[in-house]
Amino acid sequence: MRKYNKGKLRALILKVSDGTFAVKNVDNTLDAIHRALGYDYFTVSHVTVEGKRYVVLCDDDGLLKEDPIPSVISSKGAIRLVGNLMFLLENEDGSEFVSLGAKDVLSIIGKFEPCIFKDGVQGFVYVE
Repeated sequence: MRKYNKGKLRALILKVSDGTFAVKNVDNTLDAIHRALGYDYFTVSHVTVEGKRYVVLCDDDGLLKEDPIPSVISSKGAIRLVGNLMFLLENEDGSEFVSLGAKDVLSIIGKFEPCIFKDGVQGFVYVE
């Protein structure tokens, strides 16, 4: 079970509505994370960038929505994630989220390239 402690988390948020990344200090509570992402349920996923494992919080039922907006596609064109994303770290046993450092933010952003999907929808291509 994941623990939510008092304090703030420094997170990187990918907003698909305007195709931007933003570093935000988010309260380390389930409710605050939901508000920052803009949806009720999220799934915890992981990506490895430059040998470091990051947490990605993504829309739990995004692919079930009508006309989902892709946020990440693979270099081969497969939709990987949809909706807003939040990137964090986690502690050793995976029970708590941990803030990103400045180098983490730069490493993550450096692995994405902006693109335009059909109908002018903005998104990102994860560079594998």
